[in-house]
Amino acid sequence: MKKALLVIASLLAVSSVMAAMAFSSATVKNDANFSIVDTSGALLAISGNEDHAAVSHDEANDGAEVLSIDFDRGNNGDYGLQPNSEYTWNELFEVTNNSENPVKVSIDFSPSENGQADLADARMELMAKLGENMDWQIVDGASDVFEFGTLGSGESFDVDVKIVQDHGDQDGESDNNIDDAIKEFQIVVKAEVE
Repeated sequence: MKKALLVIASLLAVSSVMAAMAFSSATVKNDANFSIVDTSGALLAISGNEDHAAVSHDEANDGAEVLSIDFDRGNNGDYGLQPNSEYTWNELFEVTNNSENPVKVSIDFSPSENGQADLADARMELMAKLGENMDWQIVDGASDVFEFGTLGSGESFDVDVKIVQDHGDQDGESDNNIDDAIKEFQIVVKAEVE
């Protein structure tokens, strides 16, 4: 019995010493890296359809190519959109999930540099959809976001874009006082792991 009591007392003493030796903080360094790549080769890749004159790839400050869409571009030049018109670009760009996880993808259009331009006041609507089996969805960048669901690992979606330009007066005459803030915007593609 004395031996058992001595063994138990020894174990308690050793565990107390070990508890006192446990660390309260630690720093462990491991190597990690990432690469800056072209927009079309990223984990969430965005590739423009080269069949559309509106699509080009520009070089960013870091040397990587980024997708650029200029809706004014047409055959051999810049033309623009006329008042009271509707323009559609089928399969304008493709979104691809190159990550190992399924992701929930959404798109919004952020007009102007600060993303605060009001497209309703500008009498302009930006719309998006995926293919012929989906209805057009208004995406104004302020409150509407185009959520097109889950994109599995290695899957892609082509995105159609429509611009409805209702910029004329009551008689259908052109109103050329279009605010410059609505002429430039960003297409923001977001993905969240499910």
